[in-house]
Amino acid sequence: MKIIVDDNFMDKNNKTFVEDIVLGHNFPFFHKTKILHDSTDYNGFFEHIILGVGDDKWNSQHHPFFESILHSFTEKYKLKYELIFRASVNLTYNNGVHKKCPVHVDHTFPHKQLLVYLNDPQDKNSKTIILNKKEDTVLKEIKPKQFRGVMFDSLPHYHIMPTKGERIVFVITFK
Repeated sequence: MKIIVDDNFMDKNNKTFVEDIVLGHNFPFFHKTKILHDSTDYNGFFEHIILGVGDDKWNSQHHPFFESILHSFTEKYKLKYELIFRASVNLTYNNGVHKKCPVHVDHTFPHKQLLVYLNDPQDKNSKTIILNKKEDTVLKEIKPKQFRGVMFDSLPHYHIMPTKGERIVFVITFK
């Protein structure tokens, strides 16, 4: 179970796109109350769906940019991918209810996923925690840092909610 953390895989054009478009004033986010296949009420976060689970069409005009992020990361580590299962940009904030999101695995089948922190959260403790399959041991705690990418296999994980500001993360799952 390899976990890769990389702060230097995005080029200047990708970083500019994130700053100008994704973190700009016109990038659409939609309110959600459920996380993936889990029916537990989560009490709110915002999501920009690029490719929904089971969808065969892109949902966002920005999909070429987001696929290029996956390509840059996998190319750097000489990895190949065949299929993208899901892609979204998630925006979480202190909703006054939960201190962390539920422990979850994004799909019920084997997959890899890449998380990319798109903003530099005010709360550096809004970490992503990756657990072993039994959920009884922390394998890695990742502090958020703008443009940091984290790739791992289908492992249970969760994130700590920011106490102030937002946490904006690109999430893509693939095989």
